[in-house]
Amino acid sequence: MFLESWTADVVECLGGEKSVAPRLGKLAEEGILFTNFYSTGYRTEQGLLAMLSAFPAQPQSSVIYNWGTFDKLPNLFRTMNNNGYYTSFYYGGRLQFDNVEAYLRSAGVKLLAKMILPFVNEPCGVLMMKKFLSYIYLKFQQ
Repeated sequence: MFLESWTADVVECLGGEKSVAPRLGKLAEEGILFTNFYSTGYRTEQGLLAMLSAFPAQPQSSVIYNWGTFDKLPNLFRTMNNNGYYTSFYYGGRLQFDNVEAYLRSAGVKLLAKMILPFVNEPCGVLMMKKFLSYIYLKFQQ
């Protein structure tokens, strides 16, 4: 599980706040937790390319807009699929934004899911983050 655009300040197992993401800590105990895993870029599509294809962010544009280029890059999803893993990508926004959906489909992601959150009318902050992580954890348990 990658958490893009997150900060370690709200993840207890990374030295952050207690009780903000308790289920994430449980997942970290059951799996492998990488504590020094970083990607370059300041936008989602740049971070995805860095994390999944080992392609550094470009200052003027992103290769994610170039079909015929990004589909030839190595990709962690493709590698995991080839080794018997089931891959999925859950996203809280529009998958079409910045060509993210095309990139993920070319990578062979088995399940692309836009998450419909039942609590979007609540104020943002720690409470919403706790509920979001609980929701994610429950979805992974199904």
